[in-house]
Amino acid sequence: KYFKTLIWEYVLDHRILGQTVEYVTYLDLDIVVGMELTPYFEELSERRHLQHREQLEKLRQKQQQQQQIQQFRQQQNHPVNQSLEDPAPIPISTIYFFGKQGVHYHGGIFTTSPHSTHCLSLWASEIIQNDLPRYHRCTSDQMAIARVGKRIDAGLETGCELIALDWGKYVVFPDRSIMETGVVFPFIHV
Repeated sequence: KYFKTLIWEYVLDHRILGQTVEYVTYLDLDIVVGMELTPYFEELSERRHLQHREQLEKLRQKQQQQQQIQQFRQQQNHPVNQSLEDPAPIPISTIYFFGKQGVHYHGGIFTTSPHSTHCLSLWASEIIQNDLPRYHRCTSDQMAIARVGKRIDAGLETGCELIALDWGKYVVFPDRSIMETGVVFPFIHV
């Protein structure tokens, strides 16, 4: 369970991969690939780019507000802080997971670039947390990521975002009716 939270450490330790890999999808052992994954990766890449644009727009708005404050201070003859430059935006750490919003993680995760390690570290700490009484420990990776989600929802964690990927669109538990119809999915939970 803990291994999957270290996925970027393994990628970055690899001499060649660490320089070229931008996205990583981790699948549990009981998930197999059921079709070509190009559409899956294209959709996730587009979602990531949209998220990045939203972050840049928020930064632009913040900078615009600071400029308006400076202009107001100048008009009011208040001292103006000339060094009000924003540092470069820190990307929000993100984990995309198969599941439903509020029901975090089933079978696989998708992470983008090494800055996802913040979310992965939060998840890891919940998985290995052993100082709680037995009935409070996270006995599964699903419970652990749910606890991270609760911390985010409560406003206790602002540097991590968990995004649900529609389980029914990407992953199937095959049964007789699915097998008979011949419908294919990117991932099959066996």
